[in-house]
Amino acid sequence: MDCDFKIVWDNKDKIIINSILSAIKENSLNKYSQSNRTNYLELDNKFFFIKGYLQNMEELKIYNDYGYNEVEHFIQFEASPFYVLNLNSTLKYVNELEYIFSKHKKRHSIDPVIPKPIAVFKYSKKFEENYFNYLSNHIRCRSIGIYNYKKMFQKIVSEGICFFVYSYPFLPKRIANSKFDLTGLNKKFCGIKKIQHNFSQNIITNFCQFYELGFLFKDFMHHGNALQVQNISTKGTFLDMDSIIRLDRIQNPENLLLHNIYFLENELSEVNLNLNIGLNIINNLSFNQDKKRKLIELLNKLKKIK
Repeated sequence: MDCDFKIVWDNKDKIIINSILSAIKENSLNKYSQSNRTNYLELDNKFFFIKGYLQNMEELKIYNDYGYNEVEHFIQFEASPFYVLNLNSTLKYVNELEYIFSKHKKRHSIDPVIPKPIAVFKYSKKFEENYFNYLSNHIRCRSIGIYNYKKMFQKIVSEGICFFVYSYPFLPKRIANSKFDLTGLNKKFCGIKKIQHNFSQNIITNFCQFYELGFLFKDFMHHGNALQVQNISTKGTFLDMDSIIRLDRIQNPENLLLHNIYFLENELSEVNLNLNIGLNIINNLSFNQDKKRKLIELLNKLKKIK
């Protein structure tokens, strides 16, 4: 069952796009072991990632090694179809990334170290229907008051499914892959030796730059979060930015800022105990001293409440 797709957005780099299409046709993509729905291709010492590409249904491993239903997990916690991507969300994500690249380049004269969009490929209606029919047999239809996964899945798929191609300056390693062993059990402090020496400064600088550009990150409980250890590289860079949100779209950005900092501190607490991430982020933001002191006080109160 070969997949069928077409380009619905691209960055006009025809040489790269044609190289990626050739690799797809020849089935010569490399599997990115640190993501269950991403492949990659190395061209001229640059890395291009293909996220959500599905050649046929037989590739899908619906239940993980512990018998957990991955389809339902993606529906509930990622608001996304399993393995492939939601078209509307991906196009919105691409627009946000383009905006960030434009503002960052204008302000800092260099590109930010985040996914750089190359192209979005929409699967055909026929493939979309085959995808839905194949996976719907593995989705439970729950009773009232509990997630109706099948209904949620139908809505997500009906909006269109796609795969996304982006570039990244290097082949990143995720902190989570150092933090957890193969059984999923937490290995305390195991990532310390694998974290790059400039990790602390990079994570602080990157977070502050995105805030200064007018962005923070959404609630991780519903859409994942760029601040989770599975979305941060060992160099202190962000890998998946689809939880970004513009500050001008929320009522209380200061409150979200504090929760972002608090969450990031907790995520990194077992990677390196000496990061002191919250204090360093606040001190690196372009606030006056009175506001910095106020934010530090509020952060400390938040820690006590939690």
